[in-house]
Amino acid sequence: MGGSSLAPDILRETFGKTPGYPQLHVLDSTDPQQIKALDETLDIAKSLFIVASKSGTTTEPDAFFRYFFLRVQQTVGASNAADHFVAITDPGTKLEQEAKDDKFLRVFTNDPNIGGRYSALSYFGMVPAALAGYDVTAILDRAINAMHANARTVPAQDAPGVRFGAAIGALAVGLADNFGKALFPEISYFTLYAPMVLILAIKPTGLFGRE
Repeated sequence: MGGSSLAPDILRETFGKTPGYPQLHVLDSTDPQQIKALDETLDIAKSLFIVASKSGTTTEPDAFFRYFFLRVQQTVGASNAADHFVAITDPGTKLEQEAKDDKFLRVFTNDPNIGGRYSALSYFGMVPAALAGYDVTAILDRAINAMHANARTVPAQDAPGVRFGAAIGALAVGLADNFGKALFPEISYFTLYAPMVLILAIKPTGLFGRE
């Protein structure tokens, strides 16, 4: 939910399915119809579930985990269910301990100093991205470039982050909800997570410099 699912959801909507890699789905709604629709879409026996929760106790992802863990047990057997699960959480959480006790396929312990809404480039964003076949190296490389381009030593008038922020402010009236779509329709979902637009350093030639 929230910061733990937002970055993967935006990446999924932006890049779609990568040939030869699994289809990434993101469940961050407790609406029964949405859960049912996703359940009916999945081939449970061939699915890997990522349980992502910074605190490890958030009610919604915990409920999703227990529901789908039962579904996997019913499908592949109790002894094989844990092989279909990966956890991403902060160190020392209840989720980390439970995932280790249940012998999840992998447990990723994230840097606890990263807040949920700032976690796009941490395990919370990059593990799903890597599994979906997205170019994680390019994403992180763009982030490093953006960090240096907006360093404290860069004059404000030359920093792309300042100029981008000024543009958003100037165009906010009547355009805020459609800012990303107005620039590039293919990245319209980035309006949900504005910092990532700058992190990826979108260029006029397209994502990552491709036409």
